[in-house]
Amino acid sequence: MATSSANLGIVLDCRHGFCLACMKNYLNSVLKDDVVDFPIKCPLRCIDVNIAERIIEKSLTKEDLENYYLKMTVSSIKNKIYCPNKKCSAMIDYDHDESQPTYSLICPMCHESFCPLCRVSWHEDLTCEEYQALPLHERSPEDREVLNLARNERWQRCPKCNMLVQLETGCNHITCRCKAEFCYVCGSDWNREMERCQKRCELWDETMLLEVK
Repeated sequence: MATSSANLGIVLDCRHGFCLACMKNYLNSVLKDDVVDFPIKCPLRCIDVNIAERIIEKSLTKEDLENYYLKMTVSSIKNKIYCPNKKCSAMIDYDHDESQPTYSLICPMCHESFCPLCRVSWHEDLTCEEYQALPLHERSPEDREVLNLARNERWQRCPKCNMLVQLETGCNHITCRCKAEFCYVCGSDWNREMERCQKRCELWDETMLLEVK
């Protein structure tokens, strides 16, 4: 990917040079991820060097650039949740009003009412505590189906946004789409400095690793 200074295409502040096609491929590969760290860094991992907006605009097509700005906007939203309607899942920006422990939101995309604290369809006439205390068979069929599946498959909930997370392959260090990091085994927060969770669970589970061929 890197080029010599004699073959100038794009040169970053770290003096690493790249051809336009390689920079485009790199940027698009980064933007494929659900969670993108902005600003985007040099492909050669120069942690103090960001790729300038003018370079990004020069490298990407109009459609790819729209995707870039969309994901950058989403990453800047601090108070975001996702619509619990499985046919929607739209992202919603909201501020939690502590003076109203139980209230409903209306998704701007599917127009369904839901509880932003319980992350389920609106539980009318019930507080969040009352709803969470209900046995599974008294909740909605959709909730019962998902919660039973989560329990049987041992899914974890993100400690920050409360979304259910399923690990298919890889290590037990999870980065949620809200950017929270936690342990898939115990659900506790992940310590990036120590590279382990608070309960010191094993990082790897042999049954979750991909077979090396």
